[in-house]
Amino acid sequence: MKKIFISLLIISLSSVIFAQHFPKMSQYELNKNLINPAAITSEDINVNLLYRNQWTGFKDSPNTFGINAYKKHKNMGFGLFLLNDNAGVFNQNIFHLNYSYALKVADDIFLQFGLSGGFNIYKVRFEDLEMYHANDPYIPLQNGSAFLPDFNFGVLLSNIEEETQWAFGSLAQDDPTFYVGVSMQHIVSVITTNPIAKKDDYLSRHFNLMGGFKHVVGEQFQMEETLLLKYVAGAPFQADLGFRFFYQNNYWTGLSYRSSNDISVKLGVIYQYLLFGYSYDFNISKIPNHHSHEIVLGFRMQGAKFVPKY
Repeated sequence: MKKIFISLLIISLSSVIFAQHFPKMSQYELNKNLINPAAITSEDINVNLLYRNQWTGFKDSPNTFGINAYKKHKNMGFGLFLLNDNAGVFNQNIFHLNYSYALKVADDIFLQFGLSGGFNIYKVRFEDLEMYHANDPYIPLQNGSAFLPDFNFGVLLSNIEEETQWAFGSLAQDDPTFYVGVSMQHIVSVITTNPIAKKDDYLSRHFNLMGGFKHVVGEQFQMEETLLLKYVAGAPFQADLGFRFFYQNNYWTGLSYRSSNDISVKLGVIYQYLLFGYSYDFNISKIPNHHSHEIVLGFRMQGAKFVPKY
């Protein structure tokens, strides 16, 4: 019965998940430009590796691996990111190039515009399903795939002109620092034929509101409050509220709550040109073993050389 339910669930969701899912991240503060392409401010070359294992304890649970690289030059930002996301028989690969442009609109206030574009490759491996009944007519025998072009757009308002430590989690400033931005993912609703669902498939638009405020709370301590709101048509509205507490700009711990009843505990450290961030997520519902691990490993370079600044 359980296998039948899972198989029917996959069939019913194939037309929805097949081309609309963007990988979940708890430490989005370290890779803001994945959500909002305008969020590129560091003039050093930044390369972040990320890995997330979601719902540890469940067989074939979702896992994500990616690389995000970006750099600002004068008032322009450039970057690229690649993500590989797997969930059971579903797989997607995302590749995007990123560009941003910053305008000074007032004293210490900057407005940035960003655009990223690339493609998503989706695959469903029905041959990997464990069939309860062999030759079930409701389960396709062939695997399916789709190649879809994809574009994201974002706007960001902040008082950060060139904040080399923003993406690395530190702000060595006495004055409060803020950012607030809106973005849309999948701005072009590309329609293609889904050979699995036997119907048209498309990328649903994702709308995001992201903001943060950081301020000094002691001689060597800083606090950052963060907010991320997400809306996708046909899916539950999601809110992520959190904070991070910094010590000496190089160490932090944090906590966030996601409206899906997830709690994230975050730790991070910076050593010279390296960053290490870790989050542990657990769900406060009655689902057992519903916890996740996420790791971000960052490198900072200037040109072809590592630059230890911390």
